[in-house]
Amino acid sequence: MERLSSLSSWFSTSEEEVRASKRRSKRRSKRRSAQYVPGVKILLDRAENLNSADSNGLSDPYVVFRIGKLSKYKSGVIKKTLDPTWMEEFFMPCPDHTALPLRIEVRDKDALSSDFLGEASIDISMLEMGESATTFEVELEDDGHPAGLIVLKIERDEQKLDSVRNKGKVSRWAIPTGERRVVVELIQAREILAGDSNGYSDGYCTLRLNKVKHKSRVIKRNLNPKWRERFEFPLGPDEDTTLKVKVYDHDYLSRDDALGSFDVDLDDLQPKIVNDRWYAISHKGRSAGHVHMLITVIDLDELELTPEQREEMVGSVRVHCVKASNLRAADMNGFSDPYVEISLGNARLRTPTIRKNLNPIWDTVLELPAKDIFSCLEIDVWDEDRGSKPDHLGSIQVPLLDIRNGQTEWYALKTPDLLRKGQGEIQLALDLQYQVPQAYLGLIKRKDVDYMEKKPPFSVRRLRNAINRLNASGLIALDGLLVVNDVLHWKYGPLPSFAGILVTIITCLFFRPFMVPVAVAAAIVVQRFTNYQGRDVIVDERGLVVTSFDERGMATSEETDHLIIGNFDELGVDDSLDDDMLSDEEEDQTNEEDEISGSAPKSSQKKKKKGPRKGLMDQVRMLRSIGQEVQANLEFVASMSERVRNLFNWSVPLATELVMVGLVMLSVITYFVPWNFLLMFYVLFKFAKNAYRKYVKARSKFHQPIIEGIELLKRIPSDIEKVKRQRIVTEDMTVKKSPRLFSPFLRR
Repeated sequence: MERLSSLSSWFSTSEEEVRASKRRSKRRSKRRSAQYVPGVKILLDRAENLNSADSNGLSDPYVVFRIGKLSKYKSGVIKKTLDPTWMEEFFMPCPDHTALPLRIEVRDKDALSSDFLGEASIDISMLEMGESATTFEVELEDDGHPAGLIVLKIERDEQKLDSVRNKGKVSRWAIPTGERRVVVELIQAREILAGDSNGYSDGYCTLRLNKVKHKSRVIKRNLNPKWRERFEFPLGPDEDTTLKVKVYDHDYLSRDDALGSFDVDLDDLQPKIVNDRWYAISHKGRSAGHVHMLITVIDLDELELTPEQREEMVGSVRVHCVKASNLRAADMNGFSDPYVEISLGNARLRTPTIRKNLNPIWDTVLELPAKDIFSCLEIDVWDEDRGSKPDHLGSIQVPLLDIRNGQTEWYALKTPDLLRKGQGEIQLALDLQYQVPQAYLGLIKRKDVDYMEKKPPFSVRRLRNAINRLNASGLIALDGLLVVNDVLHWKYGPLPSFAGILVTIITCLFFRPFMVPVAVAAAIVVQRFTNYQGRDVIVDERGLVVTSFDERGMATSEETDHLIIGNFDELGVDDSLDDDMLSDEEEDQTNEEDEISGSAPKSSQKKKKKGPRKGLMDQVRMLRSIGQEVQANLEFVASMSERVRNLFNWSVPLATELVMVGLVMLSVITYFVPWNFLLMFYVLFKFAKNAYRKYVKARSKFHQPIIEGIELLKRIPSDIEKVKRQRIVTEDMTVKKSPRLFSPFLRR
């Protein structure tokens, strides 16, 4: 019996020990799984000799602490005193050895507003984890004048992520949760299924990532719809990375028909860069068309490319968005919630949003891959509105070849059309790095197409502008022919006509093919010394070129050359390009009213052979589509003629220099090799190249061939594009080096 009792007691004690060990292991696992956030612990002690802001000679002070955009803390208010004592202890998350200072701002609390009392900053980069708290006695300043003293203690510390979140006094950018942003640009679809009896579909897409769902607009009566819409999704560290896309046919009186679906695994995409993909739609196990999308996965904690990504690319552009001033108030409260979006081709990145501020400080570095150094960097400032589209605050366009690396400069913002001065300025530092051989060879490669750019609808004014531009370019060739005709008719006297006879005889007797590239190169050299336009152009609000600056960097605007902002007479272009254009919303509304009102095609059994009768709006839409095509073709021809002229007048010096090198090489080759052999070699090369791409190398179904000469001219700006690239003078034109930009790799 004693043995049995001892044995039972042994079993009971062992069970208790097992339970205790399980509890200990569970606590240890929880402790290991808990995520800790580094930061600083601050004890706000007191302030002395503050300025008085109220009529009673006292103040109601409180303190606001900021570490960049990472975190923010607001202390309590101490009533009616100039020597307040808070004794508040709080935690502010920030990375170890951060270069951002701790900014301190003391304010006086009023019923409807607050008054500024003083500010100071403390360098916290030297604080080490484990060291005891350091006491700081910091002098406050108000516009350079002493404004009192503040005493506080600071030490390095870390806290659990959950406890930091629950306090609710930190920005979401401060918590290193690994949060990502997925930007999806829905471009178009090809060969989708027909969901209606008329052989077409009213197609739209739904996109879902976890709990967030977006829906595109409906494109009516089309099997190849083009949406050109952009959607953003948040993506947490432990959330599902499968983007679900479904295609539907919209119906008014019945349930929408499903046309197919597909899934995108975001883990298979390259982060931080644009993934340009065509995805196959599947419907009941069979192919149902393709969808074209651009997907970018952005890590909010790392907005710069990795060294491995830089080495694989032609180059990269880094933009240090420092701050902006005097922005337009876009909200009802008299403020804006501004953020900056930079785009290069189809690649886009954005900064965090600064709430309720017209003079925001971002201090953020963003980096984009540069596939084409002859393109332009577009920088847009937006006001973020929750639940609606953002409001435009200003834009600028900077050619990559005009970037001065590492120089911090102020840029005046322009209106959305980039033709007039807007409100506000932005301070930026830009840095372009590229690999020389690959970047130069990109001059004749395919230029990136901006898929989000919508073709402008038909406009009589825009059509007239295109005709005027085409006439202006054609007059140059016509003037040359008239000069030749006048020489033939001896209108300039005997000397020019005898010179023409001599040139004709020499040309006919001694002409060789190599003389053609030599003559073109000579014409370019003459233009270099007579009509060079490759200098940096800075204009004032009237479009007059600024030629000098005073010692403080202030512009002294002299009325010298022309160049066009607000004055398009010399181009033959009307200054109000978009007044009578239908917006996309108005056009969609017209289509919707058309279908509801019954002007859609109607057909009866007796008239099936003749086809459906077109309504009035269908005929108007058809005429508008024809006018739109004619307008687009005229604008293309006009812009190409302007690009040829601007290539000769050195509007893009590097491109003209490369063309000069090519002409010299061509003249040398044609001097030694007959032109018929060169033509034969070129044609055979094109045949072999296209055969390799079609039968050997796998190529996209929607690949479009290119013409090298057209791609070269696309890198040269037209006259309207030159106006958009002009930089408007600002009050402060001083230049200083950016401490946050350095060259990641050298040009080689």
